[in-house]
Amino acid sequence: MYYAEKLVAERLLELKDKAKQAPHSDFSQTVTDWEAAAAIQLAPAQRQAIEAALEHGVLTLTGGPGTGKTTVVKGILAVLEQAGFKILLGAPTGRAAKRLAETTGREASTVHRLLEATGGAEGAALFARNEDNPLDADVVIIDEVSMMDIALMGYFLRAVPDGCRVIL
Repeated sequence: MYYAEKLVAERLLELKDKAKQAPHSDFSQTVTDWEAAAAIQLAPAQRQAIEAALEHGVLTLTGGPGTGKTTVVKGILAVLEQAGFKILLGAPTGRAAKRLAETTGREASTVHRLLEATGGAEGAALFARNEDNPLDADVVIIDEVSMMDIALMGYFLRAVPDGCRVIL
């Protein structure tokens, strides 16, 4: 567990500083343009979260029910896709992945499916996606990440390529 925690911490620190830059530097205007196109008026915290997704390599989005997380994720998807980023969506369980797909209108998979789990000897985890065969993405958004254990998070982050953004 210690090594998994260490890997997760180190990898998140690497990713936060190495993300591929968004093509436009006026993130506030980018969000304003999306608000106008979507006919939405964001709360200040929602706007800040979308701008942070453009600015930072790692973002953790939190909030209780009804705080607008789904709207923020839709905004993040829209502005990052418009900027030309290839995005993968995932969740730790099939039910959470299905709900993410329904709320965003985009395909979402379980983390195990994203990592192309094959199973290993005696129940050990074995994934086709890893640092030698990373995910094909510029951004990976994982919903309901609190359901992931540290070992799975370690496997996931090993498969995230350098330069990729991670939104949890």
